[in-house]
Amino acid sequence: MNFQTRILVLVFTLLLAGVLVLDGCAGGMSSMSPPNTGSGAARSASGSGRGNNMATFTYTTLDVPGGQNTQPRAISNNGIVVGSFETGSGDFITMHGFIFQKGNFTALDFPNSPLTAASGVNNSGVVVGTYSNVTANPPIESSFMFQNGQFTNIDCAGGNSPNMIEAAGITDSGVVVETLSNSTRSGTTIMLRSPDGSCQQAGIPSDFGQAFAEGINNSLDLSAEVEDSGGFLQNAAIREQGNWTRVDFPLIGGINNRDDVVGDSDISGKQGLLLRKGNKITIAFPGAAFTMAVGLNDKDVIVGNYSTNQTNFPLHGFIATPK
Repeated sequence: MNFQTRILVLVFTLLLAGVLVLDGCAGGMSSMSPPNTGSGAARSASGSGRGNNMATFTYTTLDVPGGQNTQPRAISNNGIVVGSFETGSGDFITMHGFIFQKGNFTALDFPNSPLTAASGVNNSGVVVGTYSNVTANPPIESSFMFQNGQFTNIDCAGGNSPNMIEAAGITDSGVVVETLSNSTRSGTTIMLRSPDGSCQQAGIPSDFGQAFAEGINNSLDLSAEVEDSGGFLQNAAIREQGNWTRVDFPLIGGINNRDDVVGDSDISGKQGLLLRKGNKITIAFPGAAFTMAVGLNDKDVIVGNYSTNQTNFPLHGFIATPK
């Protein structure tokens, strides 16, 4: 599962243990001030990604003003970034989704849910993500679509009695990829939801293990992380033209229409990677202790997280733009 989902699962675990209490938040949208250089919301730096190929990127910090642990998840070809951030402190933390467009942040809060995370956006600006009902027993995690200022539940049915349904991405035609799992996060099923609401399985081979979708492109090619029955990461997988293959990525993120993918070099996220035509290109925010590459568009503009702290928190978001 992606890093953003790991944060959600951690929160659920703390909730069930009685360690963490979440403030509720009002539904709808709230606009926030645009980032500015002085506040550290948008700062640029240059660096080189080195691997089997060479690439140079300009890195820009992307932090929601007034928030913490900003986690960009996806970026469209016209530069719309979506993800999540947190507010509050101590035992009272709320997770919000966000949209960043033309220098402005907009918060996304599914009505009556203390946990909202945006995970995908297409070139028309339609956003998908996950929201949570933590008062249910066990907690329920559902998928949403945000379009024209309105939230819609887009859960696919099926799987092994799922109560965790996570949307990971959306195509330009409106096909959404979701992962269905139960409260123990076992028996996963990857589903493709059509614009008419019908759903079909993506058909990953059973011997691949438990697969969690991370991204989708317009050809319905998919990227996914694969875990064993104990929830430990094994490897990653990509579906191209309906065929699944394993790839050497400890952590994998999104996939674009050129079948480039992003991910991380190891489980600790010391540096991100861009896999382009078989070449691995390092993504490393200058001066950071670790960098995680999470999403990308067709121009290989990459979004993700970094931290200057070895303990991994607080998280900062970034945009890496090829020079």
